[in-house]
Amino acid sequence: MNRLHHFLFALLLSLGILVPAGAAVSGEALPPVITTTGTGILGQGGRPWAFLALGENTPGLISGRRLAVYSKPGGAEAPGTFTARGPAGVATVDPAAIAILLARSQNLGENLGALEAQLVALHRALLNSPAGSPPGSVEPPAMTLPVRISALMSRAAGDTGLARLLDLYALSHPGLRLVRGTAWAGPVDQPAGSDVTFEIREQSGTGADLTVVGRVTLQAGVGQPLPAPGPVVQVPDATSAGDLIIRLRWGTPDLLRATGSRHHGDVAWRVERGMAEARLFQATPPTAAQLDGLAVSNPGQVSRLAGPIFAGKLFTPAEAPDLVADPATFYALDDNQRGAPGGAPAAEGAQYYYFVAAADPLGRPGQVSPGLLATFCRRLPPEVPHRLRVADRWSAAEGPRWDVSWETILPGVGTPVTRYELFRGNDLKAHAAAQQGKLDLDAPVILPAEPDAIQRIATLDDPGATTPTLLQFSAPVAGNPGSSWWFAVRAVHQGPPGCPSTASPLSPPTFGRTANRKAPLAPDPEDIAPPGVECLLVGCVRDQIAADEVSPDPLDLSEARFIARATRHAGIDACRFRVLDVTDGTTLVPESEVVFAEGEDSVSITWGAPLSSIGHQFDVQCAAVALGSILSSWAHSASTGILPDGDHRMAHHFLAGAIAKSELAEAPAGDPLWSALPFMAANPWPTDLHLAASPYSGRIFHPKLCLALAPGAEQYRVYRRVDSGPLSLVLQGIQKYVAPGCALTVEDPAPPVSNGPVEYFLQLLDENGHASAMRRLAMLRFTGVPPPAPVLITPESSDFGGSADAPTVNLSWVCPPEHVERFEVLVLTDKASNDPEPAAGSAPGSAKLLTPKAGGVASSFKLRTRTDSVLLKEFRVQPGFLTGRVGGDLGPGPRFTVPMKLNASLKYTVWVRALGPNNEQSGPSRTIEFQWQAPLPPLDDIPWPARPLPPVAAWNPGIQPVDFASIPAARLLWSTEFLNNAVGGGTVYHYSVDMNATPVGIRIGAIPMLNLQGKVGFATSVPAGPLLQTPQGSPAWGKGNPNQQVYPREGAPSETLLPAVLYRQQVANDNFPNVSGDVIQCSPLIRGIAWESATINARGDLSKLTDPFFAWVGPDPRLAPTLELYLLDTQPVVTGARYRYWLMRFSLLGEPIQTVPCGEVTIQPAP
Repeated sequence: MNRLHHFLFALLLSLGILVPAGAAVSGEALPPVITTTGTGILGQGGRPWAFLALGENTPGLISGRRLAVYSKPGGAEAPGTFTARGPAGVATVDPAAIAILLARSQNLGENLGALEAQLVALHRALLNSPAGSPPGSVEPPAMTLPVRISALMSRAAGDTGLARLLDLYALSHPGLRLVRGTAWAGPVDQPAGSDVTFEIREQSGTGADLTVVGRVTLQAGVGQPLPAPGPVVQVPDATSAGDLIIRLRWGTPDLLRATGSRHHGDVAWRVERGMAEARLFQATPPTAAQLDGLAVSNPGQVSRLAGPIFAGKLFTPAEAPDLVADPATFYALDDNQRGAPGGAPAAEGAQYYYFVAAADPLGRPGQVSPGLLATFCRRLPPEVPHRLRVADRWSAAEGPRWDVSWETILPGVGTPVTRYELFRGNDLKAHAAAQQGKLDLDAPVILPAEPDAIQRIATLDDPGATTPTLLQFSAPVAGNPGSSWWFAVRAVHQGPPGCPSTASPLSPPTFGRTANRKAPLAPDPEDIAPPGVECLLVGCVRDQIAADEVSPDPLDLSEARFIARATRHAGIDACRFRVLDVTDGTTLVPESEVVFAEGEDSVSITWGAPLSSIGHQFDVQCAAVALGSILSSWAHSASTGILPDGDHRMAHHFLAGAIAKSELAEAPAGDPLWSALPFMAANPWPTDLHLAASPYSGRIFHPKLCLALAPGAEQYRVYRRVDSGPLSLVLQGIQKYVAPGCALTVEDPAPPVSNGPVEYFLQLLDENGHASAMRRLAMLRFTGVPPPAPVLITPESSDFGGSADAPTVNLSWVCPPEHVERFEVLVLTDKASNDPEPAAGSAPGSAKLLTPKAGGVASSFKLRTRTDSVLLKEFRVQPGFLTGRVGGDLGPGPRFTVPMKLNASLKYTVWVRALGPNNEQSGPSRTIEFQWQAPLPPLDDIPWPARPLPPVAAWNPGIQPVDFASIPAARLLWSTEFLNNAVGGGTVYHYSVDMNATPVGIRIGAIPMLNLQGKVGFATSVPAGPLLQTPQGSPAWGKGNPNQQVYPREGAPSETLLPAVLYRQQVANDNFPNVSGDVIQCSPLIRGIAWESATINARGDLSKLTDPFFAWVGPDPRLAPTLELYLLDTQPVVTGARYRYWLMRFSLLGEPIQTVPCGEVTIQPAP
């Protein structure tokens, strides 16, 4: 059903003229019949009028015939001659004719205002009925009522649905009925109350009378009151469709049936109970006039229901109350017009008396029936409660209990809840029967034969909370161990007096089980196998035979020279080298570490040997250092020396890399390192250390845990704790105990920890969820990701302390503290010192010690310095100094500070790297360089001298802010350049102002011009700018310097506006009623305006404005030609906003001396 059909259906309901659902008209079909009904009424001026209504039982009977109206005084049998009164059954779409008929209908009591309102609503529905049109998006055009009726009638000619709707409207609007051709009205020239007989005759095409199709006798100007219908009966509807709705019907007595077609539907009223009983309407029915009068004076308490109401099935007064024989048929429905715009349902418990009267063809009600008292009741049940849970609990005081909880339904969500009722049972069939409405859940014992199948165990009042709230009830456990019980809850709404209560269906069942409280044992520690961890294989091989090479740099020819290089795969932080003279057993190069620089994959060392040892055998060794300082086995490369003539040296080559053990089989087969790695001596890998991420592929590895069960176990849970934090559940599952030992192996699915300790615990549960004690499965240390590199901060003067004899400095750096154990501080000095450990120790009273790193070897670093961030500079240092633990004596971070002792005569180069809990090393920070300086004495507080604010005063009335969008483009266009074909042709327009970059300017100066000829071009060479000609003899001569164009102070021309700064503030307007009021600076301090004296074609009277903060705007040819100078607002603006500007003048000494208001401007959209 489309939107128009929905609307038409709603209109039919509002008219009350639908045949009710379930109603039927029995009997055989009648032959085609035209019916005629008439009544009299006193029209305007007290003149009697007659109204004839025509009906048909077959469409087209009236419109397909030529009908005429005749009348005569007296009854049908009285002597007299009929006089033609005019045509009947003729519809018209002529607005002039429609206006005449509408004017005539006012003599019949027609309410043209109500008719127009209904037709406007109908017109609106028609305009918005096409698919895809938003409801109400198109308003009907304004037009007179006759024109609107003509338009609707014209459309109805091709739309049977609209035609039927207009006919239904006509039932309550005699004026529209006249226009539709289904009625006739006219004055009667007999005295009021005298009989008049009317005939409807069918005529031939020539106007000759053929036959009489209708005859009616009425009293001139008088309507005959109709007898009252039978008592009103309420038709109850216990379903949700009857929520806050009253349905009514009534009987039609024989006396009313005898009126025939004069009974033209019924009219119903409702009267608020208090008002009705105060006037004793329940004892003596009021008149229709009384009811209509109260509906006007007290519309909130008395109203007429939509009508007229046409019954589709007639009842006698005895049949109407029989709701067993017919429980469904109703005539009128009162829903408080909640579907109308602004409508709302009636209040629950509201009570009204309902009265009904029969109406004549003009809708005038007759005698009123006795009243019926009816109550608006809730029939829509509350929502079903949700999130029902049942938890098993045991306490020494109460024993085993079931804790049942559910979430309350919030106020305003459907029918309000008064209370909740909790049910329990051991038979799901009873729950299903209750949901199907087969059981009386309000009975004290619901199923006497099976009381445990379903029973209400608790009633809890709704707390009225405005946020979701859990209601809880604790019930004792019932039944034998192992028995299962279902729980369900329903929400109940307690109706007010006169209304029954309504209840939601039972919620879906949630189950509780009578449990055995004995928990399983914890796993036996002897059955728990060590966890499966991933380890890192680190290797180093000689990938080339030592060979002679020529050095790119000149060598010392007094000794034999050597070089050892190491290239790395991923995962290697440094390489260590050592060189032995195998022949004489001496060590040429002690064990030294070379750290790979950021972005480089190769390191090297060089050394020399006496020329006398060229024939000796040398053993060059290399080992790779990987994550966590894991050291590979040593790789060897043997060679003798070579004479240095021609800068020759012996070169040794090594290849280092690291890979996860499980990935080695996937490594490229041709790589010499991966091929040799399985045959190398295994590097030591602790059994409790787990590699979380592969440096080779980035793959994530999870530890494998062996779960051992115990008798009685049916389920398991695995918990994890990171770095002594809270326990978190990472795994759970169903697994029954079968035998001792490892029952299953699982992987930790949680995201791995970068670096740090992780503990795993196992807990077993029986079939009832009773948990055992926890047993620790493993204590692992995760590794795999180096810590972040610190950012070292250069010491400021305030960081230096002590004296020249005992100098100190506070070193500071910033680093995320997560997965960082401590830091290593590496120190170099510009010359040797006798101080044993110049960086060791701490300032007095401090616990943040720098202690020497034990067991380390000398290291070489290639770093970028603070003064050179491009080139790498090599530094060789002995083992550095370690700080305290992060989170311990070093503090939580992320900014860390440690004191360091210094030697006042030395210059220091310092850098820092972070160390993880497994000795993972970050990359080094940038280096800083400093030398101790005596601390500055503390400064005394220097009071700022009090001074008054500069005065606010006007400068010149010409100063004004301007939105450049409001200036004609011709004034902003400075010159036009025509390109020749050699560069592609075309035209280039040069503007003096770029409105996209600076849409607002403050006019601060102007000079007169003779004409537009002053704009002579635009210099595109840097600095670019407009060219201005100020020839001798013109008013602008001698004023090409823009500094001379600035407005002087009014009354004091010797004073200058500059130096000055431009400020602005957004002010409230209709577009932006709420603004911050902040003041911002829009220009730098302007001391003068930059410009150049230009010469073109030997003319020396040209000026070029090169200052980017100023712009010229050309003359307006419509006014006295004037060149204007603008100071540009360099800040962005918002379209539609309004801004206020000031210029702050400064003295030559930089002191503010005057605030100059410039005015306000509203930003317009760009053209």
